[in-house]
Amino acid sequence: MAEYIRDYPDAPTEEEIKTGYAPSTITASPFLKFLFWTFAGLAITYFIAYGVYLALDKVQVMEDAHYARLSSRQKEVFTGPQLQPSPGHESLDFDDMESLTKTYSVQLKSKSLWQDDPQKLSTGRPGISDRAVSEARVVLRGWGK
Repeated sequence: MAEYIRDYPDAPTEEEIKTGYAPSTITASPFLKFLFWTFAGLAITYFIAYGVYLALDKVQVMEDAHYARLSSRQKEVFTGPQLQPSPGHESLDFDDMESLTKTYSVQLKSKSLWQDDPQKLSTGRPGISDRAVSEARVVLRGWGK
């Protein structure tokens, strides 16, 4: 039965015998050491990983520059379509389209029944031309008969 009694360095003190229990030997220093070394290790790991990231980024930039110089990877300069006039049609397509647009815009403006009223431009509503009003009067006079 005597084997559970502690030997000299662990023997109970007078105070322990008097109170009937041993005081707690738990301290905060081991836990704080654990936290310190954990966060120190994380910080060191982070800086090593960041350094590797920067190094790999520089390597990637150098590789991209190397492959960009290869003739097969360069973009071809586009100078536009090489159009030529055809027999019987001695003008280019874009010249034809420009003249057609000018003709249609002149015809459209001449047929327009709308006119820009400077007083109404700020509201975004165009005015009605006098010609449109007179044509509408003629149509409406004969409408009821």
